[in-house]
Amino acid sequence: MAEDLHRHARVDVEGDQQRGACTAGVVNLDRSDVREDYGITSAFCKSLLAKQQVVLTAIPIPDDYERQEGEEDYLFWVTKGNRRLEGGRKLQLETMLCLVDLTMAGDRAGLFIDQLVENDGDFRLPLSAFEQAQALFQAHQAGATRTELRQRTGRTKEQISAGIAAGRISEQTKRAARAMDHVWTLDDIALLSEFDGDDAALARIQQRIDWGHPVAYAVETVRDELAEEAEHDRIIARLEAAGVRVTETRPPEAFLLHTLAHLVDGFDSEPDRHAACAGHGAFFYSYNKTEPEYYCTTPAEHG
Repeated sequence: MAEDLHRHARVDVEGDQQRGACTAGVVNLDRSDVREDYGITSAFCKSLLAKQQVVLTAIPIPDDYERQEGEEDYLFWVTKGNRRLEGGRKLQLETMLCLVDLTMAGDRAGLFIDQLVENDGDFRLPLSAFEQAQALFQAHQAGATRTELRQRTGRTKEQISAGIAAGRISEQTKRAARAMDHVWTLDDIALLSEFDGDDAALARIQQRIDWGHPVAYAVETVRDELAEEAEHDRIIARLEAAGVRVTETRPPEAFLLHTLAHLVDGFDSEPDRHAACAGHGAFFYSYNKTEPEYYCTTPAEHG
């Protein structure tokens, strides 16, 4: 069997394991494989075509196995990696990286147990979105280009960009996000990057997520609110610099300038015309923080 492996592969020998690039035509799906659907996706094939990330584990086909038609040339069964093998066949790859495990030869019960342990959700823990983001970001930092990441992971250009952006956010922001009652995706985490380190903004986002809003909506709403508040502050500074008194609400004795324009013939409601008036002031309605409402508290004296 070792001679067969050397004849059909470039091999490194390590004890009872032999690793090499096997000719695809000598490895076959394990007949004891219980998986019914390999789920071969386009993204999976793209990743496999760029580079085989994980080796196949194979065992020699038992001598007493009764081969079916078309199986005469196969030497090994793949025990771990049948999905990768099936994907490689669809891509018509000539060789695939294999690890031939001689220790499992003849252990039929062990093959079924291995399938259970290898693929059971209780034994395999997928990377969280935060961990995926960190992996993509660190790979990019280590020299992998966005194109290489896209090809080797089967992800789209947009997913790679989102992953790198998400990987850049600080631990402070990650902790805040993990505390939110939300199942995060790479796209969601990337949206937080513009508020990285801003605890107040993150708290607002959390509030909206708690209300049941999607992350994209929560981020957009907080972004708009912050922009409106910044513009509100700029307007107040401009008014105060011009000598206009700004109050939280309209004083009880105040008349709105546009109201006076309807009550008094010839009244000019243009705010600039009332700059010298001692009763001239402005406030903002809660639903519109970027358009001041002007008033006069002494219309009888300065109208």
